[in-house]
Amino acid sequence: MGSLLAIREGERERERERERERVGIWNAES
Repeated sequence: MGSLLAIREGERERERERERERVGIWNAES
């Protein structure tokens, strides 16, 4: 159960990183 939660947290962290990259690209374009 704990490991599953850790995996869930890791996925959320990766999603946040991807979101930050997308925002960075957006800011660079505009």
